Amino acid sequence: MIYDGSTAVSYLVADRNTLHGSGEAVLFLKPKASDMTSTKSVYLERLARFAATQDLSQDKRSYVRDFSIACTALAAVFVALRFLARYRQRARLGADDWLALMAFVLLGGNLAINLVMVGQGLGLHAGVLTLEERQTLDKTMVAAEILYVTAVNVYKLSLLFLYIRIFPIHSVHLGGYICGGLSTAWNLTCAFTAAFQCSPREKLWEPWLEGRCINLFLAHLCIAVPSILLDIAILALPFPHVLPLNTTVGQKIMLMFVFLLGSYVVFTSIYRLRVFLLYSSDDISYTLASGCAWNVIEISAGAIAACVPTLVPLVRELVTLFTSVSSSFTGSSIMTVRDSGGNATTPLGRQKQPQVSSISREAARYGITDVETPLEDPSPQAGWRSTQPKFRGGPPR
Repeated sequence: MIYDGSTAVSYLVADRNTLHGSGEAVLFLKPKASDMTSTKSVYLERLARFAATQDLSQDKRSYVRDFSIACTALAAVFVALRFLARYRQRARLGADDWLALMAFVLLGGNLAINLVMVGQGLGLHAGVLTLEERQTLDKTMVAAEILYVTAVNVYKLSLLFLYIRIFPIHSVHLGGYICGGLSTAWNLTCAFTAAFQCSPREKLWEPWLEGRCINLFLAHLCIAVPSILLDIAILALPFPHVLPLNTTVGQKIMLMFVFLLGSYVVFTSIYRLRVFLLYSSDDISYTLASGCAWNVIEISAGAIAACVPTLVPLVRELVTLFTSVSSSFTGSSIMTVRDSGGNATTPLGRQKQPQVSSISREAARYGITDVETPLEDPSPQAGWRSTQPKFRGGPPR
């Protein structure tokens, strides 16, 4: 029996069940040029039949372009505010800050590659594009996917290093390093899979070639689901350690709210997955256009989520300034703290410093919480605040 590949693309793939025990000699021949032309024609005819069922006037290019630019600009504002807050605090930049900047640079790369793909025909139906344009777009999408998973990993790492810096305790460090390791492994696996999703690689942009490609439906699930689960784990990481903070209930609620703001990253990831699962292999240039836009939206959301906790001191400064202007106050700029009776004040710099927890000390140093709060009262009978002289007319002279 001779399989010459003249009637099917998979002419070199034999069904062992049908050949087993047949006793016939099986000879596989190298495909002829005429066979390749035939399978290519079959592929193009299939695309033409599919295109005939579509409204070829539909165009998503402006949607992809406008959303990508708008979300990148919004993320740029938050990253700039993050570094402004660090500058105002005179604080040393940490790994989390540099990773946030790197995530934004990668976000800019995703924006640039989206704009390139729009120029190549992303957002138009495949029936409008030439074969060469579709092949070029297929190649560019591989680079876009690798850039996307790398950017997602970097903003996750930025948030994890922020947690490690705020909560310098073993359980947070351990959880942070585990999540970071899993995120990096996910990044490398997805990048490798994207680069070698077809064998031979040329089959990705020449589908009529003999070979095989991974199932894109399963690939999108394997990319999105672990990322979503990691986002949930990362967002949940600080909450067991916020409640023990020696601060007011209102402050704890505010901190939990700040960290919960990052939960919208999970929703953007879920919606992005939904968009990608609606793709059609016969019309990738149109059906994956929305997904490419949501790549940028998700990365922007992650970059913003990594920056929001660091903006707390800047927000406080703006609120204080607004309150001062609206109340027409021009008093002293010296920070004061009320005594336990709520009547008198003393300059903060003259107060006796109590023992503080490592959590609250680091959180205050990073600007996430208010002034450091005591771990325990060193003088239960009198209270450390009550040992300070009380003044009812303002700071002592």
